[in-house]
Amino acid sequence: MQTIISTCSRRHFVKGIAFGAAAFMVPGVFAEELVRTPRQTEGPFYPDKLPLDTDNFQGFGRFLTGSSGEYYFRTIKPVPYPGRTPHIHFKIKRGNKELLTTQCYIKGEQRNQQDGILRSIRDAKARESVIVDFAPVKGSRIGELAARFDVVLGITPEA
Repeated sequence: MQTIISTCSRRHFVKGIAFGAAAFMVPGVFAEELVRTPRQTEGPFYPDKLPLDTDNFQGFGRFLTGSSGEYYFRTIKPVPYPGRTPHIHFKIKRGNKELLTTQCYIKGEQRNQQDGILRSIRDAKARESVIVDFAPVKGSRIGELAARFDVVLGITPEA
């Protein structure tokens, strides 16, 4: 009887190893496939040089990412201007190399449907990847909002 149990266990183990190896070869088995963040226009208002004072909102700023790519910054909630829905521009660099310029938009904003730059993203998944939820910060006394915008570059670490 012990031999049968051992054989069954071994068979299950071998099947498990085979399934596990196959799962690593099939995209999206453990999580959704990532969608590369689409490139978008830089816009006409980027300065040639950033100001020396980088700790106050001035319409633009910069920040460094953490070791695992996370970032954090504070700003005001974007508002519309003629011809555009509210959005925030992002320019991602590594050293002096520009990797991506894109924008993020507010989920549920009615003007999104009329924004030509947002609509120019033809792939629905890519378009959805740049629309983020600005949700109230729990416990905030002044009505602060927080948003999470994951940028997917699709490059190798050596790039």
